[in-house]
Amino acid sequence: MIATILVGCALGVAGAAPASAQEATVVSTYNSSGQWVEVSDYQQQPGVPVYGSQYYYNIVIQTASGSAAIGTDAVTTLQQLDAGSSTWVTVAQATGPYLSGYTKALTSGTFRVTYSGNPNFAPTSADAPYQVQRKVTVQNKGVRRVLLVGKVAPTYHGKVLILKKAGKKWKTWKVLRTNKRSVFKTGLPAPRHGRYYWRAVIKPSGGFVATDSGIFYTYKR
Repeated sequence: MIATILVGCALGVAGAAPASAQEATVVSTYNSSGQWVEVSDYQQQPGVPVYGSQYYYNIVIQTASGSAAIGTDAVTTLQQLDAGSSTWVTVAQATGPYLSGYTKALTSGTFRVTYSGNPNFAPTSADAPYQVQRKVTVQNKGVRRVLLVGKVAPTYHGKVLILKKAGKKWKTWKVLRTNKRSVFKTGLPAPRHGRYYWRAVIKPSGGFVATDSGIFYTYKR
């Protein structure tokens, strides 16, 4: 008798090759400062940018090696969130890894970049909070005596502190209130010799940080 032996074998269907992993990405820039959004205006007030300042954004989505995440099937978006709001507003959007242009800040808030990613490159995002102060302009409208006239933007109905320098310190000299046109005014004394130094200051409110006019002075001719 001839014995017949059937050798068993495993039968199956070859599985598909695993998908290649997405390459990690980061939000970068070609700005020399290294910041992907920065103020492009010159301002006279000290401190943080003022109301209406123009910002320049230059955004590049890059890999860890520093190369751009080239591909038109991904979207790069810049959004802006104003202080006190819960709604992100789209400022600009483009397909691919590049996005640049100008926008304005009308209150303190946050810029956000999002990159949707594609089969080759992973999604990413980055936030950049910023602060804004009110814009204050001051001038002398007097003839024989100093008449300080200041204007605040945007519309502001509230207190303005007039500070006078005393030695190395600044002391509140008078508290004014703006009128319905956001204007404040007061007479200022001037010394017989030398100068008196002044500042107009507004406390934080309404999405704005503390506002400082910068130093101005009075003197007698």
